[in-house]
Amino acid sequence: MGHALKRHDAPSATVLRPSCFSHVLPQRSGFDFQTGERVLLDRLRWFAVRSRLSAHEDIEKACFLLSGKRDVSFERFGLLFFLGLHRHGRHDVSFLKPGAKSVSKDEVWLLNLLRALGEKDLPLASRMLNWHVHPSARRWMWFLANGLNASR
Repeated sequence: MGHALKRHDAPSATVLRPSCFSHVLPQRSGFDFQTGERVLLDRLRWFAVRSRLSAHEDIEKACFLLSGKRDVSFERFGLLFFLGLHRHGRHDVSFLKPGAKSVSKDEVWLLNLLRALGEKDLPLASRMLNWHVHPSARRWMWFLANGLNASR
């Protein structure tokens, strides 16, 4: 009579994931705005509002068309970026109304993403974008984030 081997499965570990990637970034009291970032944040807030009101475009087609053009406006990249973020984000993003003095976690995330792109820290920027965007849309959102950074 053979002995059956008992299989002891290790208990599954529960992984707690914070709601925002900003937990791995250096923590500061509040958010330290660099020159022009307050103005940039207000512009981005307007894009977030306007993207909710704009016509629903096919993100992939719009990115394909933008890739063949020169001198695409910051506004165009911004509206498409937020439209893509609303559609393909892992969670709803929270942007405050333009002119608000406080800053949301998602606004800090976006400003840090743009900082990382501006400083050419592509591994950090990639991890930050991947944290917020579903895998199927990462290629297009990466294109839009780079365009948003380059056109500002």
